[in-house]
Amino acid sequence: MRILLWKEGLVDWTEKQCAKLIRGWLEIHSGIAEYMEGVERRATEMGYVEDLFGMRRYLPGIWSPDRGVRAEAARIAVNHTIQGTAQGMIQSSMVWLREPISDLQEAGWDICWALQIHDELMFRFPPQLWEMLDELITEALTRHCGIRLRVPVEVGGIMAQTWAGLGGE
Repeated sequence: MRILLWKEGLVDWTEKQCAKLIRGWLEIHSGIAEYMEGVERRATEMGYVEDLFGMRRYLPGIWSPDRGVRAEAARIAVNHTIQGTAQGMIQSSMVWLREPISDLQEAGWDICWALQIHDELMFRFPPQLWEMLDELITEALTRHCGIRLRVPVEVGGIMAQTWAGLGGE
């Protein structure tokens, strides 16, 4: 946390202030702490966790007598359930996109899958296809992500001529 704050230019934060910020965030988002405790409890009982797609992550460190090792295993458990589910969602969306993108390619459109980074999909395509592709990809990511969520997925597309124009870091 302190490193992230430092990268954002907030260099005068102490560990105590960071802990207070985290406690405040968990109070605002009260279900998160309960979720994390449930994941840690299941990890301790079973020695592994699963994301919503059933991918397991074994965590023998969860039973370690060393408190630091146990804490690291607990962090990994929570991270895996969230990040593994996100990865499964993007993969499911990509599987669904395969057919419509292939159909467009077969129709003569120059569309190329360029890259997938975490929760982002990148394509190369002629600018006149932007609106149609933005709508198609939004549909894939929100309606064909492999699971039904209680909280909607927010999606936003960006078109640029260069990598730098995408505004990424």
